[in-house]
Amino acid sequence: MAYKDVIKVLDTDGKTYVDFHPETETDQIVDFKEKTKALAKEALGENGWAILPKIVATTLTGSTVTAKSGTTTVTAAEEGTTGKFTMEIPSLEVWTVTATKSGVFTRSVTVDVSEIKEYKIEISHGLRYGFRIKTVSYTHLTLPTICSV
Repeated sequence: MAYKDVIKVLDTDGKTYVDFHPETETDQIVDFKEKTKALAKEALGENGWAILPKIVATTLTGSTVTAKSGTTTVTAAEEGTTGKFTMEIPSLEVWTVTATKSGVFTRSVTVDVSEIKEYKIEISHGLRYGFRIKTVSYTHLTLPTICSV
């Protein structure tokens, strides 16, 4: 993507403006995405506008819930003992949300965080009262089979 007009941008010192030349491709700028994200985050924080996307995960109460993208990991806090975990996501990327219960049961869900909003997900471990649930289709069973289940 190339820009057609000369654009004034803040220099790395954050105080002076320099020309951004139209022939420069954005992917030719070293760490362009990272620098842009960092400057935007800093500007939002300085002005008290720390509006970030949220992921609200519902899973087994007492689980450990984390979201990971690249080298960044965010840990969620459970609201009481509701099984509802909320976390603020620091960047617009694809995140893998993982719920682990008792270090044994682990499930992950991928969330494409592409805009600032609240993403609601449910992470099912397939457990009920300590037993793993196996789904059964009752449409293929006869009446005597259903009665024996």
